[in-house]
Amino acid sequence: MRKMKNMKVVLSALFGLSFSWNVCAQQGDIKDQGYVHKPSTSYEYPIDPAVLQKLDQWRDLKFGVLFHWGLYSVPGTFESWLLCSEEKFIPRRTKIFGDMPYDDFKKWYWGLSESFNPTKFAPEVWADIMKDAGMKYMIFTTKHHDGFCMFDTKETDFSVTKGPFRNNPLKDVTYQVFDAFRQKDFMIGAYFSKPDWHCNDYWSRDRATPTRNVNYDIKLNP
Repeated sequence: MRKMKNMKVVLSALFGLSFSWNVCAQQGDIKDQGYVHKPSTSYEYPIDPAVLQKLDQWRDLKFGVLFHWGLYSVPGTFESWLLCSEEKFIPRRTKIFGDMPYDDFKKWYWGLSESFNPTKFAPEVWADIMKDAGMKYMIFTTKHHDGFCMFDTKETDFSVTKGPFRNNPLKDVTYQVFDAFRQKDFMIGAYFSKPDWHCNDYWSRDRATPTRNVNYDIKLNP
């Protein structure tokens, strides 16, 4: 019981910090706007009635949470963007990891799959806290761009169910999170990255990888 109370205190504090950061960003108090997502100028708004109806349902809920949790949580970096060679991410990588060569950094990062072992994982506690805060929806990162799957899959061994957490009864993390929040009547969403930087076929090996996207012409090489 004491452990659960302590965990609630910690999660509440983290949520408070995250919420205050977002509020400050919206108010323009943060000088470095590089951390703030701006609206897309090329986004094509959906016209399918079924999609629009679902979007209205999400909007009506007003308040919820998006969890980013994965390999990047082991060293405490922000998501998997440090694997990307885009100019804005390189200074952040070198600030944390110094002059580690890029290829060495990638090997080290992929190796975190053998360290990700969340033995204190308690999704029901998360759901209780978010419910108490008044939230009504939850979105969970099932796979970020690094390709590490937070669910059981036969498509790859790069998964939480294949690492040191594999023998834990809660090993299928995504299922456990969804189940805990559904029991609290949350609307559920899945963040799933289609780009997969861990896949050997995503970036062409004979070309540079300057951005998060594929480094070849998809019209010439579909």
